Amino acid sequence: MSSVKKHSPIKKAFCEVCPRQLTSLPNTYCPLGKLVNDSKNPKAGCQWYINSSEDNYCFWSWLKRVSDSNGLMDPLSQHQIATLLGLSSSKMQTAYKELMEKLRNSEEFKDIKDLISKD
Repeated sequence: MSSVKKHSPIKKAFCEVCPRQLTSLPNTYCPLGKLVNDSKNPKAGCQWYINSSEDNYCFWSWLKRVSDSNGLMDPLSQHQIATLLGLSSSKMQTAYKELMEKLRNSEEFKDIKDLISKD
């Protein structure tokens, strides 16, 4: 019987979307992630950048660190999300309100409109 090596869901997803085509999570600062942090051009760098030097600016490294073996993790506060995205609290609040409004007005989410309270 042959043995097939399975990748974790996080590693598999990472490998599929990494713009550097890495085959494993970065173990040093990602130059594309760092580029986002240092650049005035919002499209420069990697779309998976997060503001976490501990995780080499890589969302996937962060996700692996904070989630358990089943991929579950504690929910994040708006402040924590804002910090990871490099946004001020006021920008995060504005983005949150805009997102909730788009969800309320979306046909795709019409079944959950009652669950989304107006802020």
